[in-house]
Amino acid sequence: MKKHPVLIFWVSMLIIVIASRLEIFPPGPALADSKVLNSEEFSQMCLDPDSFLYSKVDFQAKTLNITKEVYSDYILAFAYPNTIQKEVIIAVNCQYPELKEGDSIHVKGYVKYALHTKNANDEICPTPLIVGTFIEKTQINDVPALIQNDLE
Repeated sequence: MKKHPVLIFWVSMLIIVIASRLEIFPPGPALADSKVLNSEEFSQMCLDPDSFLYSKVDFQAKTLNITKEVYSDYILAFAYPNTIQKEVIIAVNCQYPELKEGDSIHVKGYVKYALHTKNANDEICPTPLIVGTFIEKTQINDVPALIQNDLE
């Protein structure tokens, strides 16, 4: 039987790409050694996500939109580390409860990268993409009043 090294190479590359897209491979040893960002660091991360790649996060958020795709589900949410609110995108990499717009959630995960998007003023701003490794619904009372008022 004749071997096809080029075909074997491309099939191997395809498997690696699919596995990395599905988050089968962990992000690396740096994540295991990192500590969870505190509120101040989380606020800084929201402004400059590129400086906090693969940092662990643990935060509360309010869902704005849930998108289900073939490889992953994505949740657009307002995170609130202090009294500020910041949009984050959560790539879901775990089982999670049925969610709808306006639900309050608790998220644990890590910062994967920053998406540079335009805001309402046509300014380019970074939006952190967070891989959620744990997501649970929380009570509305857990959400700061500032965020509750914005959603009502």
